Amino acid sequence: MVFNFEKEEKLVRIVGEHWMKYVGPLVITLLFTAGSAALIVFYYFSPVSFPLFMNGVYLFALVLFFFVYHWFFLFLFSDANSQIILTTRRVIYIHHTLFFDETMEEIAYKEVKSVRAETKGLLHNVLKYGNVIFEPGPHIIMVSHPNSMVKDVEQLMGMS
Repeated sequence: MVFNFEKEEKLVRIVGEHWMKYVGPLVITLLFTAGSAALIVFYYFSPVSFPLFMNGVYLFALVLFFFVYHWFFLFLFSDANSQIILTTRRVIYIHHTLFFDETMEEIAYKEVKSVRAETKGLLHNVLKYGNVIFEPGPHIIMVSHPNSMVKDVEQLMGMS
């Protein structure tokens, strides 16, 4: 994607989303994979003498395994392109989903009344991620080092 910067506008910083956004889908993938593996083990070691039922269990386990891994890698590849770009005049938020969606939001500093970082809970504070909230404007979630980003935005807006 090529950006056309306005006259005298310069790139300040590019911020990515935090890696924590991958933990939930990874846990779901591991749980469903374990369930699929348990069904395959059940198929091979079960004394049940119903071949049609057992073949159905095996087919279901393979389809579940296939579906879960494809869903997980689609998620990984599609969300890898979310970026937050700070320039001297605006914030550009790009969220790209592989085949389905691409959104780009521009927030000009002259339109923003306030900006704040939100970190809730122990995990957010320990791993240093949270949300950045523009008033009025969008809420950007899962930002790495949100307090640092807010400080940069406030300096660029001339608020600090």
